[in-house]
Amino acid sequence: MAAADNDRTKRAFFHDYHDRCVYLITVAVVDRKPLLGKVEGNAERAWITLSETGRAVWREIEQLSLRWPQIRVLQHQIMPDHVHLVLFVTERLPEQWPLGSVVAAWKHACGRAYSEICGLKIDNPQRVARLDSGKTAKAGLSGEAAFRSPYKSLFAKGYNDSILASRGQLNHMMAYVRDNPRRLLIKRQHSQLFAIHRNLQVAGYRFDAVGNLVLLQRPMVAVHCRRHWSEAEKQAYAQRCLMASEQGVVLIGAFISKAERAILHEVQERKRPVIHLQENGFADLYKPVGNDFYACAEGRLLQLAPWPYHNDSRPISREQCTAMNLMAESMANTCESRCSYEKCDLG
Repeated sequence: MAAADNDRTKRAFFHDYHDRCVYLITVAVVDRKPLLGKVEGNAERAWITLSETGRAVWREIEQLSLRWPQIRVLQHQIMPDHVHLVLFVTERLPEQWPLGSVVAAWKHACGRAYSEICGLKIDNPQRVARLDSGKTAKAGLSGEAAFRSPYKSLFAKGYNDSILASRGQLNHMMAYVRDNPRRLLIKRQHSQLFAIHRNLQVAGYRFDAVGNLVLLQRPMVAVHCRRHWSEAEKQAYAQRCLMASEQGVVLIGAFISKAERAILHEVQERKRPVIHLQENGFADLYKPVGNDFYACAEGRLLQLAPWPYHNDSRPISREQCTAMNLMAESMANTCESRCSYEKCDLG
């Protein structure tokens, strides 16, 4: 995933944002204010009741394909403080309209509608009409730089995008967007399990943490498959780990190797608790994704990150792998491995 203010900022270095492709776009309301609606329903079925501003954003989504016929909106979801769009660029976009400029123009149009709802007057209606036409941008500029909006800002600067890389990924994108209201409701109902705890001390190490801290009070077994083991040895080890898990022991590890990931997958399938160490930390608005989200909501998961969050994609180093395996073994082997709340902002 990449984030940028316009198309000229390097997002995915390998990708041309004029090309035919499917994207998951996320834009956030300024200061994450819930201006677009409110979530209603329950954990089985939830929906967003749109505000007047939310309904205006819906209308602008409907206009996207009319203004840019090369773009189809496959799925969208307006949330109280952000919007998800699954966009299919069916043919190459014009050179002056890469994806960043399209998103900027759409955000600008939403800002115009929001300003009208707020009763704001526009000083330069001719310039407004030119920008709203979706056919021109200020010469020499692109993306948000081409839209120095005379309107009140609705969406924050920049956006996030995820590029479709495989056929199966599209179904996940669509399901994720559709399920967003229910996920929001679940997160609110279990807010303590989704809180980010900074500077948590465990067995002499410091972590950022998301999930069920009570798992730190349970007996643990560190999962670490050795590289020199045979397949038979790895399978026997996996069975011992799964047996321990069924007996109430919490498996802890970085789950880096293929064999370790297979153990993690099986434990999650059995809905048993796991403490997962990971290389990347947590952004302020982080929440677990996929099956980890529901494991977190059910109190079956604790994620620990010994290093700060970074937005760029980095390969994990051998030194980091070794360090996390040692951390897991140390926590599992400490008889009184308990969470230290000193200097920990648990609130």
